[in-house]
Amino acid sequence: MKQQKYYTFFQYQIRLLVWLSLIPGLVYIFFGYLFGVFYSALIWYAAMVFIALYGIHLDRQFIQKKMDQNELSRWYRQAVLFMYLLFGAWMAAFLLYSTETEHHLHYIAIFTQLGASVVASTLLVSDRKMFVPILVILMAPLIIYFGLIGTWYGYVLSLFAVIFLGVLLYASNNTYKLLETSYYNAQHDVLTGLHNRRYFIDYMESMIERLGTTKKRAYILLIDLDHFKNINDSLGHDVGDLVLKEVAQRIDRFCQFSHMVARLGGDEFVVVSKEFDHRVSMIDEIKTYAEDLLCKLKEPYILDNHHLYISASIGVSKIDETKVDGQSFLKEADIAMYEAKSLGRDGIILFNRALANRVERKLLIEQSLHLALREKNIEIYYQPQMDKDQKLVGCEVLSRWEDAELGVICPNEFIPTAENTGMIIELGEYVLEESLKTFRAWLDQGCKIEQFSINISVRQLF
Repeated sequence: MKQQKYYTFFQYQIRLLVWLSLIPGLVYIFFGYLFGVFYSALIWYAAMVFIALYGIHLDRQFIQKKMDQNELSRWYRQAVLFMYLLFGAWMAAFLLYSTETEHHLHYIAIFTQLGASVVASTLLVSDRKMFVPILVILMAPLIIYFGLIGTWYGYVLSLFAVIFLGVLLYASNNTYKLLETSYYNAQHDVLTGLHNRRYFIDYMESMIERLGTTKKRAYILLIDLDHFKNINDSLGHDVGDLVLKEVAQRIDRFCQFSHMVARLGGDEFVVVSKEFDHRVSMIDEIKTYAEDLLCKLKEPYILDNHHLYISASIGVSKIDETKVDGQSFLKEADIAMYEAKSLGRDGIILFNRALANRVERKLLIEQSLHLALREKNIEIYYQPQMDKDQKLVGCEVLSRWEDAELGVICPNEFIPTAENTGMIIELGEYVLEESLKTFRAWLDQGCKIEQFSINISVRQLF
């Protein structure tokens, strides 16, 4: 699948070739006027103008219309036709002037044909299927022309023209291979051969820009393997790499070129769907497609004499025209994927606004908890414990937190956040210190209780 930047590069070549044809073409009209072939030159230049206008049309179409992959392919085929017409016109100019030996116009025709060949080998080097036939078309008349001179130097010039053609083909082909290799390495993951994160970001940028115009829709599947670290730690990274390769092959075969597949890094993969005209048809596909893909990934892996069973957590984000960049959709899919992991893994979660609000609140709690501990905004409450005769025998220490922005935050919200971020140690020490101060003060006041309960985290014991 050719990327948007490839077509953009080719569009620039069209623009350049239009001016490289129209301006030098005026010189042919001038010489035609001076040496009696004006009308032939004028007809030739008129044809060149029509071809140039076709190229300008393709240039404008590319700029003004945001095309999907199929439309880009059709545009590219039209651009290839433009190239053949353009260089065919220059071959016609050679045939027109090569017979004008009286005023030595054939020398200009020869030089122009050589120049056109060099231009073709340089500007069309990104597509071997194009520069090879065009170079042959341009140089073949010149080789034949020298051979028809019928003298020894004509045969020598014909041989030199063949050698020149070979050099151009050799140089262009080597440059093409280098460009192709560099492009592939820059856009693909070394281990799996899938597209990499860089390609994914570029692909998303062009897709979102296009969807904003076409009003079509698509979706992202973000796939993260469950407990993959255990495989690396227990069986080694070699086996882990084999697993990643097999996972990549399964996803790629399952998608069958209808969806774009990339590896973002580690054990994370992403699938970008084809484009949908209607939201309903997209929603209908998401669930079945993601479930079928998950089933495929959960099939047993037999690698290096190991039988492995792997599940995955999949987050889904819908792509519509309301967002401005691909990273926001990836973030949404990432949120949904981690929600799937928090619910026990081996599942599929579709991103929604309620989920986003919960994640945003968790993040705000995490950020505010640092400040709350530093400024001692966590309040300590003491729940009385009574015996059967309603006599006070002890108390349980409870922590409560009320934030100016977030309001009342229950312990079942901020305690897990403290556990996950490591702040539970600091929180536990704060609760111990404050509650023991209170306990000491009670003892000094003669208040005797039999038990004093403080809940602490397991992490504080180790």
